[in-house]
Amino acid sequence: MRATLAPLGAPKKIGLIVVAPLGIFLGTGIAGKIDEGEQFNFVLQRCTQRGCVAATEVSDSMKAALVKGNRLVVGFKPTANGKPVQLGVSLKGVAAGLKALKVN
Repeated sequence: MRATLAPLGAPKKIGLIVVAPLGIFLGTGIAGKIDEGEQFNFVLQRCTQRGCVAATEVSDSMKAALVKGNRLVVGFKPTANGKPVQLGVSLKGVAAGLKALKVN
């Protein structure tokens, strides 16, 4: 799995894009959570040979949580009745990355 912050078309707006493995159950989608915060959903975009791409626009409150947080957890189900798979991503360096994108 891969997670990326990328600028969107509007000034100072960014998106959080994840690429999950192929073969996930698309019906339940992909969800995320920063540390012990509220769960949010990604919008599935497409599946390619590299995996299933999903994204969400990063709000100001989410941006603050990403900067202060330690870990992003991304979850999805391998099958309709399967147990959710949760994968963690370190948030170390997010503040510097956002500064480099000029969206801090």
